[in-house]
Amino acid sequence: MELKRFQVTNFRSVEDSEWIEIDRVTALIGINESGKTNLLLPLWKLNPAREGEIRPTSDYPKKLFGTIRANPGQYCFITAEFLTGDLADTLAATTGASKDKLARVYVRRYFDGKRTVEFPDAKAPRTTSFSSVQLLLKGAAEEIGVLQALETDEPVKTNILALLTEVSGSESTDAMIDATRLTGLHGRLEKLSIPPASNSSAIVARYRQLLTVLGTNVSALMKADPGSLEAVAAAVLKAMPKFLYYSNYGNLDSEIYLPHVVENLKREDLGNKEAAKARTLRVLFNFVRLSAEEILELGQEINLTKGAAPTDEQIAATSERKRERSILLQSASALLTQEFRKWWKQGDYRFRFEADGNHFRIWVADDRRPEEIELENRSTGLQWFLSFYLVFLVESEGAHRDAILLLDEPGLSLHPLAQRDLSAFFDGLAATNQMLYTTHSPFLVDADRLDRARKVYLAPDGTTKATENLREGKGDGGQRGAAYAVHSALNLTIAESLLLGCQPVIVEGASDQHYLTAIKTLLIQRGKLRPRASWCFRRQEEPKPLAPWQAY
Repeated sequence: MELKRFQVTNFRSVEDSEWIEIDRVTALIGINESGKTNLLLPLWKLNPAREGEIRPTSDYPKKLFGTIRANPGQYCFITAEFLTGDLADTLAATTGASKDKLARVYVRRYFDGKRTVEFPDAKAPRTTSFSSVQLLLKGAAEEIGVLQALETDEPVKTNILALLTEVSGSESTDAMIDATRLTGLHGRLEKLSIPPASNSSAIVARYRQLLTVLGTNVSALMKADPGSLEAVAAAVLKAMPKFLYYSNYGNLDSEIYLPHVVENLKREDLGNKEAAKARTLRVLFNFVRLSAEEILELGQEINLTKGAAPTDEQIAATSERKRERSILLQSASALLTQEFRKWWKQGDYRFRFEADGNHFRIWVADDRRPEEIELENRSTGLQWFLSFYLVFLVESEGAHRDAILLLDEPGLSLHPLAQRDLSAFFDGLAATNQMLYTTHSPFLVDADRLDRARKVYLAPDGTTKATENLREGKGDGGQRGAAYAVHSALNLTIAESLLLGCQPVIVEGASDQHYLTAIKTLLIQRGKLRPRASWCFRRQEEPKPLAPWQAY
């Protein structure tokens, strides 16, 4: 199943995001506090790979907190539209509906945790126009009226025509009637008393044909939607991809104090930052196939009374536990090194886990720097990639191709060139995974693929909105701020193309820039200067990319 679009309603600062279209890679661009995270979190909670519980105090919009708390099952906070793909064949066989009508499906989740499934193209009609019913009634009356009746059937014919006339005029011509009202009309016609002797007449046969057609129409109005069938809903929810959410708050530290980890992993009252860190640590210990308690226990020293000497058996048992812990950590280190190398091609990294008493450390080396260095002293980019990869690897449980990645401000601390590399990395990952990420960095906005960028901003009423229209909003500071990253990305692309083959020279002020540019031009015109590359003078304090007229 592939995600095509989603809509967030009544979740934190989002009142109604309206439909947000999704590509293989989609960037949600906005300034700080615009609510970008509040668009990712409800998607994650639709079908989280792990965790992702609904937290009323955080997730309910504050102005509706009491109302939603009283009846959470009435409030849908996320609707996602998927393409069912190959699943449509199975669904068609189960429901009998056309495969084309099952190609799209909506999945909704409510604040009570309930999920519903709906096929917008296969919804059964719930009403029909009375004028269409009148056509059936009048058509039957006309045909019965011209049929020759035996003397014994004449009263039956008269009663049938009178009843059809009465029922035909019982509703307004432009009225819409539902299954209940149509069932009532059908029941009135069925109650007409017909003598047994007239059962074989053509008049009664035509009348019963009318009853059959009306009964079929009633059944059509009462037909269950495919999504309401338990087997169909279960199949859709099972096939729906998992959502994996990651933010910078979850980055690992190089040194981890195990007693604090044990305590935090049991707590349910952690803040967002602490909860994200605890989640990554839980993933880390799942990866090494040990719990923090086990690592502590395997490293315990002999507990002796004062002055007592350890026995040979106690020394041997303690030594064996530490040896077991060391082997387990070496095995996990080798596994992480091997798996990370398959995924990240920009360096031959080697990881080593070490446990020393109450402390757990992560050491890193690579082909350029073979000496081991603590993770925390390596680049924040590597910390982010390693932490994200562990969450991605463990929480998706090997089903990498099915997971949809939700990345909140990825690579925020990376160098601009590394952010460009990260953007290219996303393109490669999109071959197997759909991805949504939030950013306000122009280096993470692909100027050649602005069709996959969505602008996120705060509306005047304080609610979060998203739009594909990347034009600057007139008089709206929130929209201007959201569009600035897009404009900056375009300016960077233009500046880079203008500076190809140029030798940039940084000068102190605007006058130096203009004088040197004029001197350069005059010298080139008179043949006194033939530079191998064009010189481009730029003021040191100028923060913006060069305008076209500044590059020669």
